[in-house]
Amino acid sequence: KSKHGELFFGGINGFNSFYPQNIEENNYIPPIVLTSFKIFNKEIDFSKPLTSINEIELSYSDNVFSIDFAALDFSAPEKNKYKYMLEGIDKDWVFVNADKRTASYTTLSPGKYNFYVKGSNSDGQWNEKETKLEINIIPPFWQRLWFVFLTGCILLGLIYLLYLRRLRIIRMKVELQTAHEAQLSIMPLSDPENNKLEISGICLPAFEVGGDFFDYFWFDKNEIRFG
Repeated sequence: KSKHGELFFGGINGFNSFYPQNIEENNYIPPIVLTSFKIFNKEIDFSKPLTSINEIELSYSDNVFSIDFAALDFSAPEKNKYKYMLEGIDKDWVFVNADKRTASYTTLSPGKYNFYVKGSNSDGQWNEKETKLEINIIPPFWQRLWFVFLTGCILLGLIYLLYLRRLRIIRMKVELQTAHEAQLSIMPLSDPENNKLEISGICLPAFEVGGDFFDYFWFDKNEIRFG
């Protein structure tokens, strides 16, 4: 240190000197940009700069991804700091240093997410205007509204068909029972008490109808009484 307050620091290539009072704080507020988007650790080529993309749409099978970001302050980039948050997943901001400029997420459920990231320069001056990226993970077809609606309609249709079939069975049973009772009301159910008859018969209506036919059979070996 000189008598005028100048400081000297030596190195392998010589020495540096400066006056401490001349050191100015870095007031530059750096913009924060997204530099890379990877799915299963494979960088995605969007055919245009990631900085110009506001929304990314992913398949439900691409739910493991990572986002790289950087602060555009190169005075001492290793001292830049960052904080990021995926809305709906991270409960609070996640703070990282310059050597960990990556946010990784795995097995996210289908839905819409908003990713935010902020950064600071080497002197800790934060850019409070976050950089935002909307991420939309498309659900599989069996979780989409149209498929759920179609499945519901099919189930309701099957239930309705079963209901109609049940009504038809009940109606048929009622009709058969009514026909059976009608036959019983007009047909003799016992052998008539008339000694002058040489032959007699009774009617026994069936409980099931398979067609219009009659079957006669004898009640005795002498073939005098039949039904």
